[in-house]
Amino acid sequence: MGENIGSFDLTWQHPPFVTFLYGFFMKLSGVLQSDNMAIFIFIILQSILSAFAFAYACSCMKVLKTPYWFRYSALIFYAVFTIWPIYATTVIKDSLFYPLTLLYTCMLLQCIYDPKAFVRRRASFTLLFITVLLMILVRHNGTYTFILSFPFVIFLLPKKWKLAGAGTMISVLLAVFCINTFLWPALHVGTRNFRLDLYSVPIQQTARYALYHKDEVTEEEYEILNKVFDYEQLAANYDPEIIDPVKNLLQNDEQGLTYLTILNKEYIRVWIQQ
Repeated sequence: MGENIGSFDLTWQHPPFVTFLYGFFMKLSGVLQSDNMAIFIFIILQSILSAFAFAYACSCMKVLKTPYWFRYSALIFYAVFTIWPIYATTVIKDSLFYPLTLLYTCMLLQCIYDPKAFVRRRASFTLLFITVLLMILVRHNGTYTFILSFPFVIFLLPKKWKLAGAGTMISVLLAVFCINTFLWPALHVGTRNFRLDLYSVPIQQTARYALYHKDEVTEEEYEILNKVFDYEQLAANYDPEIIDPVKNLLQNDEQGLTYLTILNKEYIRVWIQQ
């Protein structure tokens, strides 16, 4: 929201698509003269997406002839387990990413276990394209999810459909490339902090090293790491399940550029040593 009202520069740190999506509903609240009504409309649409994803998962299990006990268990899981309605009514990018990832996973399973049923539906590849594109635009790591999984689908598709699968993959990557290269710069989205997501695993490992091997950190390593992070707080903020507490310790220069970006070669060298 801060980026939409000009409190912060538009950057890649959070997916621009989500920034503009939330910005649209923020502007809608001005038109409706009600913040609550605009959020309510967004949550209704997000809940419909979630319900569609769960229903599609149940339909997928029917197509794949999953045992009835498993289908009913899944239905109870989605209906009763409270995390799903909580996420559906929460305005964060994960609330969009989860149902999109579930849809994509169901499509992968159909491609692998029953490719004939998948390709019989004329809209299958179109729905796949839209789902994957949104999944990538909602979270940066959606790109890695797609690139690391879909080649296996292409390999397992029947011969005459391999070209359609490859075409779908190329189309998605081309669309993402055009959006990232032309659309976001045209909308004045800067590239600052975009590469931080690529450092997520090394950053967590550095924090873990600070916790379990603090006596082995050399003066040279400490000097570099103390510029990149608030190093004295690094070990205490390490959480093996989430990176945010560690990312919040990254330090910026006077222009707001992270030292991780400025000292990335030095940091990678220290990371490799450790």
